[in-house]
Amino acid sequence: MHWRALFAATNLLKISATSGTATFSTNTEGALKTCLRALYKAVHPDLFHDVPEQRSENERSMKLLQDYLIQAKDGLNGLMAPPPFRFVFFVKKSRADESSSDESDCGASESTSPTAQSKAETPVERVEIVIPPPPRNPTGDSLPLGARQGLAKLMAAVGVPKALLHNLAVEIESSSDRLRDFLPEAAEHVRLHEAEGLSVEAQVSNAKFALKLGRQVNVSLGEVCESLSPMRRVQFFEDLAWALDQAPEVDVSGLWMMVGDGSGIDANGRYWLPHNDTRREWVEHLVKMDVDSMKIRRKRVEEARRLETHVSQAMGVYSVYTSDKHRISPAYVDFLKRLMALAEKRGQIGNGRFRAIPVCFVPDMEEAGGCSINADVGFVTVACHVPPIDVYRFVQNNGAKVLMSLEQRQKDAVELEALKNRLRLRLRLRRLIKSPGITLGQFRDCCVKLAKHSPALMVHTDGLSLRVGKKNGFSKGGTVIDIAWDFEL
Repeated sequence: MHWRALFAATNLLKISATSGTATFSTNTEGALKTCLRALYKAVHPDLFHDVPEQRSENERSMKLLQDYLIQAKDGLNGLMAPPPFRFVFFVKKSRADESSSDESDCGASESTSPTAQSKAETPVERVEIVIPPPPRNPTGDSLPLGARQGLAKLMAAVGVPKALLHNLAVEIESSSDRLRDFLPEAAEHVRLHEAEGLSVEAQVSNAKFALKLGRQVNVSLGEVCESLSPMRRVQFFEDLAWALDQAPEVDVSGLWMMVGDGSGIDANGRYWLPHNDTRREWVEHLVKMDVDSMKIRRKRVEEARRLETHVSQAMGVYSVYTSDKHRISPAYVDFLKRLMALAEKRGQIGNGRFRAIPVCFVPDMEEAGGCSINADVGFVTVACHVPPIDVYRFVQNNGAKVLMSLEQRQKDAVELEALKNRLRLRLRLRRLIKSPGITLGQFRDCCVKLAKHSPALMVHTDGLSLRVGKKNGFSKGGTVIDIAWDFEL
């Protein structure tokens, strides 16, 4: 494929000084052509005439690049997004280095043939990159920012010098918050992550099941591990299996083990292994592990939770609970027993009228009287030094306010679910999530705006999970796309 055919494709893209979504510098068109010339010199099929497979692959990808440029001009048609563009280029790295050392050569005559360059043996690198299809381009007279992001990513991968890419990508960073530019790249990122994650998640599930079946132990990863690569998470389970094999005398049946920060037994009777230790160091932890103490603590936790359930039923409230650290403390257990004794005498508070109210018990609190209500969320907080009769009186006197808050939250939840369902169907989303950090009003405003722009967005949103929050980004797991509630299209 000759350079002029690719150059003709770029001529379709008359990059204007302004567009509907961003302001472009007037030299962007020239920057694009300059970068394409540099790419052409790096991957020209004639550079690989001695290796037919490499020549053929580069020819295919050059033709695909022409298709991409034409589609960037015409925009997407229909509701379904076309498949992503998969490029495979073989690159002689020295060619990219030559371009970097002499940028003026990149703008040389188009008829310069790469075959005239030195044929000295140079290392060849196979570069494979997938970029999403260019976003919609209704006007057809400017290069969409999303397309420029894709081209910049492709050119950087094959070794086009960063200095040449600067003019092409100068507006990208400042406009990355615009949803129409962020969403196509985000959608492709999620889909590629999901494709990779399916096999990894299967390996994680298999490793958990093998440990449960073989050693009767439950194993989970702490929060610090969730941000690590999928393969590293799999490696944790494999390392633990190896460590347990090295310590067959350690009976871990019925126990719960965690991999994360710190080490030792936590308040729930789980044993933590440091995630940054080697598997040989894990063997040392396992040998020193106090299994009897773990089992005793787990038994106390289970007994305390059963007592909490009995107390909540006897008092006539939704639940009683405390922190994990406080749950098995003697003071808390004694407090629950005294509450239970009173409840058996007096029965349910308000004859069961307050069954929807949760009650949280804390070791101590600053409020006078040791009791307070959270009207925004809808629960009661009580310090454990408060006499049980005062707990009864406080719930009796303030329960109506808490119920009103809970009723309002229930109405908000119904409205929220209706909003989510309507928009989820309209954009064909898998899930639509409200981040805890935004208000219902902010979420509602975002849903209205998403619905308004749904014709332009649904081509990218099919099958995705969106979470409305404060800024655009990705979840730690890489399967949820965060969008700003006050996004700009």
